[in-house]
Amino acid sequence: DYSGSSCRAHKCILTDILYDASGNLKRPAARNNLPFRDINTGISEMCSMLSPNDRFRYLGWFSCMSLSTDQSFNQLFEQCKEQLNYIWKIKCNRKEIITFMSIKSIAQICYRMRYSNTSQTAIEVIQVLYNKLLKSKGSLIKGFPNFLMYSHKNRAGLQWPNIWDAVSTDRIVNWMKHSHATLEEQKIVSAAFMRSEELQESNKPCMQCKTVR
Repeated sequence: DYSGSSCRAHKCILTDILYDASGNLKRPAARNNLPFRDINTGISEMCSMLSPNDRFRYLGWFSCMSLSTDQSFNQLFEQCKEQLNYIWKIKCNRKEIITFMSIKSIAQICYRMRYSNTSQTAIEVIQVLYNKLLKSKGSLIKGFPNFLMYSHKNRAGLQWPNIWDAVSTDRIVNWMKHSHATLEEQKIVSAAFMRSEELQESNKPCMQCKTVR
């Protein structure tokens, strides 16, 4: 029995880190413990127990108790594989694939990666899978340059989304939302300018270039 916000039992988490005689992690013997009574219905339910690597959903994002396992990436990878398998089976052209990726896939990926600490190396694994799909079903010649895939159409590119850039931008935008009352925005904008200078072909910093582009 408790007072305050009404919370369902399956939204509550108990974790129990247990080791056997050899020092190896083992799963809890009991899968349920600690009953919670719903203050609205009066019905009691058992709270589920989790081992360190078990996946749970927290405010729409997936995680686990152990820092050694990235359950956010595992969940995203499973969803992307299912989506890729579907696209491989249907008949579609290059434009339809790019549109689908730009509108739906990128939004889902950004949502899953928004508050995770998934690295660029892990995200690039998913990028390779989508690149293979585009090159094969989009009838691109072998060795088609990646920078032309990601470039804007005005620069003879395909405007194929770069997943890491999209995730990084989404994280920065949400970070600015959370820290709007502080001076973090100046640091973030400075970092964005530095990244732009590293990506541009000119050796002059973008803020010092006097050429009208």
